[in-house]
Amino acid sequence: MAHKWITPKRIGNLIKIIVALILIGWFIWWIKPTGELDLDFSAGKKNSYTPAAKSDGGELPLTGGMKVIADDGKLELSADLEKQLFAIRDKQADVVWTSSPDVTGDTKINEITGTMVASPFIFSYTNNQKEAVTSSVLKEKAAWKAYAIPGGIQIKYDIKSLKIAFTAEFVLENGGFYVKLPVEEIVEKDNNKLVSIQPLPNFGAARQGDDGYIIVPDGTGALTYFNKSHTQNDKRGYSQWIYGVDPTFDPNYGPNNNEQVLLPIVGMVKKDGGYLQTLEKGAEDAKVFALPPGASNLEYYRGGFELYIRKNYVTRFGEVGASFNRYEKSAIMTDRSVRYDFVSGPNVTYTELADYVSERFMPIMPKNKASNPPLIQIFHGVESRGDSYSKRLETMTTFDEARMILEKLQSEGMNSLIAELKGWYRNGYYGNLPKRFPVEGDFGGEKGLRELISWTKEKGIETSLEDNLIEVFRGEKVVSLRTDTVRKPDSEQYVMRPEGPTGWYRWSTQRHWLNPYVIDQDYFQDDLDKLKDMGVTGVNYRQLGEKLNSDYNSHGPLRRGETREFFERWIGKAKEQLGSAGVYYGNAFAAKAADRVLDIPLSTSNDYMLDVQIPLLQIIYHGKRPYYSKAINRSDDPTLELLKTIEYGAIPSFELTFRETTQLRYTDYDLLFSSKYTDWLPTIKKAYAAWEEAIAPMEGLAITNHKMIANGVYRTTYSDGTEVWTNYNEQTFNGDGMTVKPLDYAVRKGGGAK
Repeated sequence: MAHKWITPKRIGNLIKIIVALILIGWFIWWIKPTGELDLDFSAGKKNSYTPAAKSDGGELPLTGGMKVIADDGKLELSADLEKQLFAIRDKQADVVWTSSPDVTGDTKINEITGTMVASPFIFSYTNNQKEAVTSSVLKEKAAWKAYAIPGGIQIKYDIKSLKIAFTAEFVLENGGFYVKLPVEEIVEKDNNKLVSIQPLPNFGAARQGDDGYIIVPDGTGALTYFNKSHTQNDKRGYSQWIYGVDPTFDPNYGPNNNEQVLLPIVGMVKKDGGYLQTLEKGAEDAKVFALPPGASNLEYYRGGFELYIRKNYVTRFGEVGASFNRYEKSAIMTDRSVRYDFVSGPNVTYTELADYVSERFMPIMPKNKASNPPLIQIFHGVESRGDSYSKRLETMTTFDEARMILEKLQSEGMNSLIAELKGWYRNGYYGNLPKRFPVEGDFGGEKGLRELISWTKEKGIETSLEDNLIEVFRGEKVVSLRTDTVRKPDSEQYVMRPEGPTGWYRWSTQRHWLNPYVIDQDYFQDDLDKLKDMGVTGVNYRQLGEKLNSDYNSHGPLRRGETREFFERWIGKAKEQLGSAGVYYGNAFAAKAADRVLDIPLSTSNDYMLDVQIPLLQIIYHGKRPYYSKAINRSDDPTLELLKTIEYGAIPSFELTFRETTQLRYTDYDLLFSSKYTDWLPTIKKAYAAWEEAIAPMEGLAITNHKMIANGVYRTTYSDGTEVWTNYNEQTFNGDGMTVKPLDYAVRKGGGAK
C-alpha cells in the first residue's frame, strides 16, 4: 500500500529540486575561478642559491655621514648608511655617480615623493593576489642593519609595517660595482607578499633638459634623450620583459609586433661619462624600464631593472566568465645580481660602453672558417588549411629543385653561399611536429635529402636544417595534450595562435608547446642521431633564441631560468654532435651558446620613449657571432632592408622557392608573398656584391663607432678604421670627402689595427 505523501505532484517537485541543485552545482563549478597550481619548482633540482656573505667586521654604525666603504683602485664605493645614499667614484676621472639626486631646496618634492627619490629600493607587494601596491624602504620607515663584508657592505632591511624583510649587498668585485639580492634572505611573515624590487632605481637620475640619454636595449637598441619631451597623458614610460613576454603568462589579447629586449642591459650617458647595468642573475624574470619626468610623480629620467619575485597572470571564471588578474602564490626562487660598469670622460658614447662590456658579455667564438657568406633559405612546402579531408601538401621546392636553385646562383658568380632547408620534415613546415620523421617523401624523402647534403658538401656550400623542438601542430594525434604540453599558472593549457596576413590571430588554428622534459627524454637525442646519420652538419633551432617560457605542467614544472638551461644544453649538444647550431632572433643567452644568429632584428619598437635607433645589439655581437638579416625578400622595402643590413654589419639572407608563392595562399605560411628564385636573382646578386665589399672584410672586427652624419646618412666605423657609409635619401650625399649615391652605400677602407 503506497504512502499517502507519495504523490505524482510531490515526486515532480522533488525531481525539480534535485535538478535545480545539480544545475546550481554545475553553474558554481562552471564560473569558479581556475586556481593556480601549487607546484614545487625546485623538486629534484640542485640548489644553486648563493648564501648571503658573512660579515668580516661585525655590525656597522649608521651615523657619521658619507664614508668610504670599499676601494679597488679603480672604483670607490661610499655610503651614508643613515640616509641610505650610495656613491661610486671613478677614480681615474674623478667622476661621481650617486644612488639618488640631491633634492635639497626642490619645492616640487614633498615628503612622500622625497622618500621615493631617496630610497635605494622601490618595491611592490600584494596582500590579496589581485592588486600590487608600490612603495619604498624609506616610505615604509623600514629598519636596517649594516655589516662589513669582503669588498663592500651588506644591509638587512626589515619592513616591519608589512612584515617583509630582505638583504642587499653592495660590493666592488671583478672591476665592477654589484648590487646583489640573495633569494634565501627574503622573508614574508604575513599575507603581504613581495611582487618586485627595483634596485637603485634613481641611480644617475637626470632632469629634463640635461645633456645625455638612457640606453634602452629594445630590439636593435635605442636612445632616450633628456633634452627631448616625452610627455604623454599616462606617463607610463618604457617597461618591457627581458627576453620578451613569457608565453605562458601572455593573455593573448592580440599580436604583439614590437621588438623584444634581447639583452639584459640598460645604461646612461651624461656629460662626464656613462655606465651600463648588466643583470647577471635573474634576467629571465625581470623588466627593463626607462621612465620620463612625471612617471610615479618623480621629476627625473631614470632607467634600470625591475626584478620580479612573483608575476601576475590572467585567469577567468570558468569557461565563459570574465577574466581578471592574479599574482602567483609561490615566489620565483633565484638570486638577483646587477653589475655596473663605468666609462668616464666628456665625450663618452654608447658605442664605447657597449664595446667595454661586449667581450665579457659575448665571448669571442673560435673561428673555424674563412667567412660567413650570404644565407639562402630554401622553403620546401606546407599543408593547406582546412579539415583533414581537404588538406593537401603544397610542394614549393623538392630537394632536386633546391640543388637547381643553388647551381643557378653559383653559375651567376655567387660561389660562396650557405644554405638552410626549411620545412623538410613529414607533412612539411608545420607538419607532424614533434614527430618530424620520416623526411617528407614528396620533397624527395630521406634519399633525396642525403643526396642534396652530399652535393652541397662537394660544392663547399655549408648546409643546415631548420628545426623546431618546441611546437606541437597536430595535438592529440601526436602527443598527450594532458600530460606533455606546457600549461599556464591557472592550469589552463597554453595555446599559441599564428598571426595571419591581416595582422591578427588566426583563431581557427591552435598550436601547443611541448614540455622541455618531454622533449629531452622522448625526442631530442633520437632526432639528433637521425640527423647525424643522414650527414647533417648543422641545425638552426626555432624558438630557442626567440622565446623563453615557464611551465606549470605538474608533470614537469619549470621557471624561465630552468627552461633556459634546457635551451642552452640542447644548443650545446647539437654543436658537439653535428658540428654547428644556430638560433633565430638572438636572445643573448641563446646567441652566446650558438654558432650564429638568423633573423636578427634591425629595428626597434614604435614607442614614444625611444628617440633614436642604434645598433647596440650588433655592437655587442659583431666579430663574436655571425648574424644574418631577416630574409630581404620578405621585407616591405627590400632596398631599404639591404641598406640597413649593410649599415649594421649583418649578413644578407633570402628565402626562396622553386615555384610561385601563389600556392601558399591557402596555407598557414601565407606571409611569404614573393619567393620564386628567378624573380629575385638581380637583388641577390646586388646583395652578394655588397656583402663582398662592405660586410665580409669587417667580419672579425669590432664596431667602434656609429653616427648619423646628416639626416638619412649614417657612418659605421670598424676597429681597423674602415668606414661604411649608407645613404637612405633620394639625393646624392657629399661630405667629409665621401660621395654616397642615393639609396646606396660607400666604403672608405681603413687598414689600421684591428
